[in-house]
Amino acid sequence: KMQEIDGMVLIMRQLEQEVGYLKQAINLTSDTLLLQDITGIINRIPTMLQATEQTRTQFNREIQQTKQKFAQWYISCYTRAHISQADNQKKTAILQSKEAIVCEALAAAGTVNHTAYAAWEREMDRLVPADPSVTLESVLHSLYNGFNPRAEQTQRKSLDTLKDEILEMYRENCNQIREMVNDESLTHNADMLSPQQKSLLQELRTNAVEVTGSNVNQVILMFRRLMENFVRIEVDIQTILRRCPSPITIAGAKQFFGEQIDHLCRGNNTDRVRIIFK
Repeated sequence: KMQEIDGMVLIMRQLEQEVGYLKQAINLTSDTLLLQDITGIINRIPTMLQATEQTRTQFNREIQQTKQKFAQWYISCYTRAHISQADNQKKTAILQSKEAIVCEALAAAGTVNHTAYAAWEREMDRLVPADPSVTLESVLHSLYNGFNPRAEQTQRKSLDTLKDEILEMYRENCNQIREMVNDESLTHNADMLSPQQKSLLQELRTNAVEVTGSNVNQVILMFRRLMENFVRIEVDIQTILRRCPSPITIAGAKQFFGEQIDHLCRGNNTDRVRIIFK
């Protein structure tokens, strides 16, 4: 009897490591068929205690095959969720481009609405280069704890898409700058500018110069000077939308937003107010 018990204990010890691996795999697996295979293997383990040596040998082969299937699936998910070193160099080039530098500076300074750039930056941050040490062999040996395929449900944008987005954002920001330098209510304070700032203002008005990484800080300082006498009111648009009744008529919407603006501007000269939507 004791020999039988000792034999069972030995079998369980031999299977313990494999069971631990497969249980971790269950927590990481989002593939339905693969999950069924892994669960089926785990459920059959108790039957191996009194199985023949031949049956256990065959069962062990099935375990290794299932681990191989899981590791291949895991690596394919990992590869899709990461970028290559070559793409990481492209990412760096985009981040160091004129367009990205200008958009980041204008957004950080509050010269333009920062929401679009912040969303773009979050998408860029999701593009992480693959760790070369994460291979099929390493996953078969030990599950890589730094990546969970189940948490990777949202599709990443491609570098080409993000490059197009920052180019378009730069064009929109430049158009907004052009509108601002031609806004008489804003530029009537031009006498407050230094000679260099007045020259920059005129060059922007006539499109003689574009906003670049080398002059964006001067552009920001110029607008700060022009807006010194203005009241900046930052508004979280989502907060206002949560207050808005829905559905609502066009007339009702006009009244609602008009009342919200009046409330925000209360106590200020409305001609001197600039609302910044966050």
